[in-house]
Amino acid sequence: MPADSDDPAAAYRLAILSAVLEGDSGTAFHLTRRLMDDGMTFDEVLFDVLGSVQAELGYRWMQGDYRIAEEHAATAAVETVVASLAGFFDLPEEGVPVTVACAQGETHALPARMIAAHLLYLGWRATFLGPSVPAADLEAYLTETPTAAVILSCSIATNLTGARASVRAAHAAGVPVLAGGPGFGRDDRLARAVGADAWAAGPREIETILQTWSPDIVAAERGAVTPPPDLEAVAARRLQILARAVEELTAAVEPAAAASLGHRNWEDVTLVSDALTAALTVADPKILSDFARWHTERLAESDRAPGLVADLLAALRRAIGEDAPEAARYLDEALAASG
Repeated sequence: MPADSDDPAAAYRLAILSAVLEGDSGTAFHLTRRLMDDGMTFDEVLFDVLGSVQAELGYRWMQGDYRIAEEHAATAAVETVVASLAGFFDLPEEGVPVTVACAQGETHALPARMIAAHLLYLGWRATFLGPSVPAADLEAYLTETPTAAVILSCSIATNLTGARASVRAAHAAGVPVLAGGPGFGRDDRLARAVGADAWAAGPREIETILQTWSPDIVAAERGAVTPPPDLEAVAARRLQILARAVEELTAAVEPAAAASLGHRNWEDVTLVSDALTAALTVADPKILSDFARWHTERLAESDRAPGLVADLLAALRRAIGEDAPEAARYLDEALAASG
């Protein structure tokens, strides 16, 4: 994040990045307040400054510059800043109530927290439910709490299965869903595939959509993709499949290394398995292939074996066997794409 002499906020971004890397949310907060005192709007601070800082954190993590714990600590500091800024705005009594939630399984809460803060600033009675809200709990909350819409955040495509469960839960409570986040891709196709009533390309579009849409929950559910039967079959055997794949991967290394690799192999296999179920949820094998390509690029920046993703795919393919032909086909295509 080099400083740009043509961008007066560039130095602030660097200073805020430095502060959150130290876990110093207080300094980061005062820097953002100074920007607002100098005339920067709240949405510019949220999305152009803090959003840029968070993107830089993610990029450096992917490059292997930070460990997971370091990235999480810095992200938590940014979240503290956003929550502190949002605390300046009272929950408007006359505002339209909306609920901001992360998809089931989605642990990246910062984008949703930013959306809730922005809507609150704009005069909406926005309630933020936090990360990874279980679909059953979401339905119960919406049934008991009047709300005009759910704004559903999904940052990673592997959580599309959870997003589908969240959309179904909201609709069961009679509430329409506006979906957004990188997990849904660059157009509305995947949001529609999981049954969402609308999709926002970016945070600044959300209010306009909420003010102008005419959602039809029945039509949105009808437009959701029907996954192949393999999704249910793979879900029913999930633990068995994961255990078999990890056992195979662990057996392929020296005994001295097996113990240290076991937990890491489980995490990696689980990630790929989540990508597979997400692909099956929207009946799109490209979800798995794209994830495999991304994971390969990420691991290339670390000390992991360059062929690990192909090994993970192959181990899952053998663990699934021939009982789930569509799942097997998705894995075969991802293997072929991974070279």
